[in-house]
Amino acid sequence: ETGGDDGTYTAKASLSDHISLYVEPTLYAGKYFGIYAKGAVSRVDIKTLENLAADSATSSSYPDKQVWGTTHGFGLRATSPWGVFLKVEYAETDYGKIILESTSGNKGVIDATLNVEAVRLGIGYTF
Repeated sequence: ETGGDDGTYTAKASLSDHISLYVEPTLYAGKYFGIYAKGAVSRVDIKTLENLAADSATSSSYPDKQVWGTTHGFGLRATSPWGVFLKVEYAETDYGKIILESTSGNKGVIDATLNVEAVRLGIGYTF
């Protein structure tokens, strides 16, 4: 008997240094209003927070990883004659499956999927 342990655990990580390279081709329906599609390639660093105490019987250390993803979305843009613009967009970024294998301890495997959905409001100035 396994004592009710199904072998599934949770893991923690922090994300940092997110970088995206994107394009937003815009179709203007008038002088000041347009709609756009968004496409991007993104990269993010994943730092695992699952390095347990070395004296634990089940301790494991997991490597950090850099992952790549793709973004697609759409938005609305309004501009003013003074260079101020306003954007609202919806975008989804898919980083796909992330697998991290422990380098020590019980040789566990972290199997995760990282997907991000976002609604953004942006205000800017064109010069």
